[in-house]
Parts: sequence; structure tokens; C-alpha cells
Amino acid sequence: MSYSILDLPPAAFSTHAPALVDLYIEAMGYEASLRTRAIHSWRSAVMEAGFVAACALRGEELLGVTYGFIGRPEHWWYRQISQGIRRQHPGSHPTEAPALWLRNYFELAEIHVHPRAQGKGIGRALLQHLLNQVHTPNILLSTPEVPQERSAAFHLYRSVGFEDVLRNFYFLGDPRPFAVLRAPSQVTQ
Repeated sequence: MSYSILDLPPAAFSTHAPALVDLYIEAMGYEASLRTRAIHSWRSAVMEAGFVAACALRGEELLGVTYGFIGRPEHWWYRQISQGIRRQHPGSHPTEAPALWLRNYFELAEIHVHPRAQGKGIGRALLQHLLNQVHTPNILLSTPEVPQERSAAFHLYRSVGFEDVLRNFYFLGDPRPFAVLRAPSQVTQ
């Protein structure tokens, strides 16, 4: 399958957010009712420091999307992860891993490939493209837990050096368990 990976500057990302969110909803099997809220959230992300986004296209067909930004303590995700670290790693000092990883990290917020285009290397190409632009020492992401890590997402993340930070972690408001993973940026380069 022939496709191109293109950067999505903030204005283009915001303009195309409805189509990007539609791909996200289909790839994740989410209810369409979250579309409006997700579009707003994705458009807001362009204001974050270090925002980077890319998409995969075959002609005019959108095959995949990824984006992220530099994490900071004011973010809901940061607060959730910080609490999880304190719960799952009691007694660890703020200057030790994994708490130390939260000091300067890139949050890989989303990476999705349309279901009919999965398994063709698009996710890997999107991930590598995005990570080649990251200038923080750590990259963090969350992904739904699956038995024995039997998913394309886990295979991809492990293959580029992501390791566990939190396992079977529950975000407020989501009934599914998640894994929070981290890679030092030089490993993924």
C-alpha cells in the first residue's frame, strides 16, 4: 500500500479535526456521541507547547493520524498519571524514576490507523515520524490493556523501546484498564 506521511501544522490539524476524530472513533470503536467533545479537545491541543501532528494519506484518503505535545502539571493526564505513580510506586522519591520521568516529557496523545489500513506499517511510520520531532528526554503514552499484550499497538510500542510505567491503571471516568508506557527519546530515534 502506497501512502504519504505529512506534517499537520496547528491550523491544518484544527481545520481537519472533524475528519481526524472520525478516524479515531472508528479505529477505537467509540460511540459517535463523543465526536463533538473530541473535536473540541483535539482543536485545543494545538495550543500546547511542542505540539506536533502528522497524518497518513493515500491520495486524498485519510489512513492514520498521530499527535502529541509537551506534558505539564496542569494537564488532567499528568495529574492522573502522577496519582497513579504515587499509588503503584509508594515510597518512591520525586527525584527517582518513574516520578522523575514526569519532569520533562512528550505526551503521545493519540495515534490511530483506520481499521482497513492496519497491519501495513502505517502506525510505525506515523510513530517514527512524530518521534523524530520530539526534543524531550522522555515520551509517555497510555494504551488500553489487552491480555498478554496481544495487540498491534503493544507490539509497536515494545518494538521501539517503550517500557512500563503503570499497568492496569484506571483513568477517572473510564472503566477500562490502561498501561502507561515510557521510552527515552534517544531509544526511539
